[in-house]
Amino acid sequence: MALAITVAAGAGLWLGLDSFGATDAALSSRLRDIAVRERVFWLAALASLVFAYTTFEIFFRARDTRLIGVLPIRGRTRYLDLLARSALAHLPLALPVAMYGLSLLRHDATTEGQYALVMTAVVFIVGIPLCSWLHLLAGRSLLSDTSALKRQLAAGVVADEAALLVYAPAVGLLATLAATVAAELALHEGILRGRPGMILPVGAGALAIAAVAIVKGMSLCDKTLHLIMPRFAEVDVPPPFRDDGVRQHVPGEGLASRLPAAARPYFLRDLRQLRRRFRLDRILLWIYGGALLQLNLGGDAPAPLAANLAALALFVAALVGSAFRVRGRELASPWLDRALPHDRRAAAIGRLAADAIYPLWAVALTALCVAIAGGLASAAATLGLGLALCAALLGASHGLSAAAFPDRILAAAAAWRGLVIALLGVVLWQLG
Repeated sequence: MALAITVAAGAGLWLGLDSFGATDAALSSRLRDIAVRERVFWLAALASLVFAYTTFEIFFRARDTRLIGVLPIRGRTRYLDLLARSALAHLPLALPVAMYGLSLLRHDATTEGQYALVMTAVVFIVGIPLCSWLHLLAGRSLLSDTSALKRQLAAGVVADEAALLVYAPAVGLLATLAATVAAELALHEGILRGRPGMILPVGAGALAIAAVAIVKGMSLCDKTLHLIMPRFAEVDVPPPFRDDGVRQHVPGEGLASRLPAAARPYFLRDLRQLRRRFRLDRILLWIYGGALLQLNLGGDAPAPLAANLAALALFVAALVGSAFRVRGRELASPWLDRALPHDRRAAAIGRLAADAIYPLWAVALTALCVAIAGGLASAAATLGLGLALCAALLGASHGLSAAAFPDRILAAAAAWRGLVIALLGVVLWQLG
């Protein structure tokens, strides 16, 4: 089953990206140059955004940290283990850019395809080691005393000692994007403009940055990893949160008054749990809005309705759909749900309502962007169809997560996202 879903996801993704490659390869030389550079940069930037944050999760919140921490294992051994996990976990993020490059090669846009593949390699070779090292540097700051700078950066939102940890993912993203821009400018000259002498320095520079980050990371872990992890566990719950890690006020709580009384406790529980750990969703919503504006205003005409709905489906189903979060072990207690008496209907209503907040914002944002670019009629159609699409996606994802065995919830989530990518790839292929 896993192999079949993986093959379907890969095939669907290939169909969609191959249609983009075919469209871009058919453009004139100047326009093809611009289109390829834009697609590659934004695909790489999205991948960088994801791994800049999730490498932090892998290094600081790995499930086996408590077990490994009491074993006599060298810090560099643990570092290499976590770095390898990060590389493997984020390897699928490289597939969209790589497939797009292969599509360009297939459609005789040879130099553009080579450019896309080399850019993919550079971003991942540099980005993951660099982000991991920066996260560890921020973690080491937990061992130093509180300072005025830390107090100012924390601003009462987190413990003063943990201030740098809050900004570590953003710093990692900024550093990766800076390296990406420098590599892009050099590779544009070296590959697209036919100056091969620029290619070797870029490759050497990428390998050098990665090597320095890995060496520094191993050295830091040898000296302080056994001290960082216990200290991180102490400060992982910020001050504005109660002892159980739930924020005192969570945006969206006002919706509780509109739900049945029996569903309100379940809604508030799941809403607070979602906001407790997944604060990146709000950032993703803003980025999604920017991508929609680019989609509708970046060309000669607004994007078709199907393209906007495909973007909405990808955002909701693959990025902010929370069905598997609120049923998984990270946020929920599956065995308590099964053992303790509770109102299943009220729990389902509360869970769906908590999950629907960001998708509803996404629908409204999609309709707004379409209205800016294409008029009120198109926006109204997008709003209506978008609401129906989100209802279908939320219902299907919650149905799948409810049917999944508690120990298989992550597998169910992976299967869901694989099927979504496969279907969207087919849709994009038809649109192309």
